[in-house]
Amino acid sequence: MSMSATSPTAPQGSRPRPGRPRRRAAGLLHDLGKYSAAFQNRIRGTADGVDHWTFGAQWAWAGLGGTWPNLAEAVGCAVAGHHVGLKCPEPGASNPAPIRAAADGAQKEAKALGETAPEDLLRRFAADGFAFPSLPKSAESRWREGRAGRSVAGLLDTRMLFSALVDADFLETEAHFDGDATAPRRYRLAGPPLNAPAAVEELKAFLNKTVRSRSDATAEVRDLRRRLSEDCRAAAAGARGLYTLTAPTGAGKTLAMLDFALRHAAAHADGPNPLRRIVCTIPFLSIIEQTADEYRRVFAPAFGDEYVLGDHSLAPHRVPKEGTTDPAEGRARLPAENWDAPLIVTTAVRTLESLFANRPAACRKLHRLAGSVLLLDEVQTLPPELAVVTLAAVSRLVERYGCTAVVATAPQPAFDHLHDRVARLCRDGWTPTEIHARRDESFAVAANRTRVTWRTEPTPWDALADELAAPDRRQVLCVMNLKRHAAGLVERLEDRLTDPADCRGLLRLSTNLCPAHRRRVLAKVRVRLRTGRPCRLIATQCIEAGVDVDFPAAYRATAPLEAVAQAAGRRNRGGRIPTPCPVVVFEPEEVGKAQFPPGYGQAVSVTRSELKRYDADAAVRLIHDPDAIRAYYEAFYGLTGKAEVAAEWEQALNASDFEAICRLYRLIRDDTVRVLVPYTGRPTTACGRRRRTACRTNR
Repeated sequence: MSMSATSPTAPQGSRPRPGRPRRRAAGLLHDLGKYSAAFQNRIRGTADGVDHWTFGAQWAWAGLGGTWPNLAEAVGCAVAGHHVGLKCPEPGASNPAPIRAAADGAQKEAKALGETAPEDLLRRFAADGFAFPSLPKSAESRWREGRAGRSVAGLLDTRMLFSALVDADFLETEAHFDGDATAPRRYRLAGPPLNAPAAVEELKAFLNKTVRSRSDATAEVRDLRRRLSEDCRAAAAGARGLYTLTAPTGAGKTLAMLDFALRHAAAHADGPNPLRRIVCTIPFLSIIEQTADEYRRVFAPAFGDEYVLGDHSLAPHRVPKEGTTDPAEGRARLPAENWDAPLIVTTAVRTLESLFANRPAACRKLHRLAGSVLLLDEVQTLPPELAVVTLAAVSRLVERYGCTAVVATAPQPAFDHLHDRVARLCRDGWTPTEIHARRDESFAVAANRTRVTWRTEPTPWDALADELAAPDRRQVLCVMNLKRHAAGLVERLEDRLTDPADCRGLLRLSTNLCPAHRRRVLAKVRVRLRTGRPCRLIATQCIEAGVDVDFPAAYRATAPLEAVAQAAGRRNRGGRIPTPCPVVVFEPEEVGKAQFPPGYGQAVSVTRSELKRYDADAAVRLIHDPDAIRAYYEAFYGLTGKAEVAAEWEQALNASDFEAICRLYRLIRDDTVRVLVPYTGRPTTACGRRRRTACRTNR
């Protein structure tokens, strides 16, 4: 029986910290059904598939529902779902009354065995010395406040309770099976502490030694980065809460944001609820592992390899080697199961989708977010239809669970414009504080590095290829909206480039390339740019956010304003070219086919509409004007209705339909199937053979 061990009063090891009585209630009730004769038969091997969780959930509703109905629902849902997932607790939703139906089935099974449920079970429960904890009168008011209107906040509270229960249950089961005669339970070792004050010193030394001392940026750009760092350090002493960090690309935002998080955690390291974890969320796999590796170089020498956890679908612990028995690889998977590490680098999919998940494995790590600093980078990639519910969940983590959240990007979405809509789903709404007090100065400096030309007439493909093949475009980035556009442009360039050096410098980047191949291409790009060799990179949007490349010129197919700003951020980042570098925004010539990926069309229409408000001189600097970007987002939210909470979301939230909510919250809509292919770094496909033939022909 694991009830007393799973409750939060048991010895801790690496398990969740002691919780309030609701956690103890869930821990005591979650295995109440194991007292049943049916489950005892399972232990003897004469039965299988026995439901042992529904009795505890049923007692939670029966025993608590009269006085604490909202708390009873949360405890009941957590107990009922700790093996099968959170489900809708009431009729009328898309999954009507599954818990009550399960209770009816469990009682019939119990009666067939000659016992009355749950009374017989409760007598055995008491005979073993267990007693249900007394709950304070304030318990219900706290849960009622969160669950008003079946809000995002209230459902997240249930998930957090569910997470603590699931993690404790997993860890107790693991400890039981790892035990022996001398120690009936052997708990895994806890992850290392954050030790924020010491980590601040390690980061400072790293920045001075390997970043600032080796920077080849101009004095103006170094001053920009210094101002951002100073503002981050000043803001770190502030209270826990919601923050934004708005800075132009190339300002050193990623490391400055980490510096803020560590200093902020150090400022809040004392007291009963210290900040004890940093979770860095990045939207793209193309840059997440390089970020994790960079952090490991900073902290591993002082704190060990387990200080930084990179958790994403391609992390080594997620893709174990076939037939491996290496115990180190098994140990590496353990912290990823429940995020038991002080510094976590992960994807937006893992962080944000977990906030709306209903399955035990996905929710298990959620309770580790309590008392954390959440760094949400490149938030302009958040689908607008998910903005309000996402902001409500993040706001709730800050409001109730002692978190600080930092929302960072170059073109900052006008999320505070959505405050009233967020406040319907979470009491505090969305009222963040900007960290970068000298934001406008930074964008003024960035505006001196580029000059944007907006073409309104379609550009023929051959004319575009001629421009990119010209001698004054030996180093140029061209970002296309669609993969077929990028492929077609590469073919046209292959037909035009005659110099072997130019041919070798024609590169392509898209998500059709496996991650290892993309890293190899980016490595080639950086070497060619640094050494002055030809480098014409034809890419899709995967190049735009967080990829550190620095071209002297860029072309961008017509796109939403924030995408144009990101593409412009891949050129003259260090300010080494004294005159403003060209960024050409062009309309691809396309007839009868879609020009944009899903979700782009309306945003492009708003961008075109906003451009008409500015004269030619103002349009040149549009992407570096925070007020203009804010006006664009306000117009986008207002005209398109994309940020409204959809009717299906309202229905699922009002019904507490955890399964439906999990289905609705998808950051990546396309259902894809992974294909494993051998990658050797050498072209072996028909496309590769064509490329080599074209190069030989052009010679």
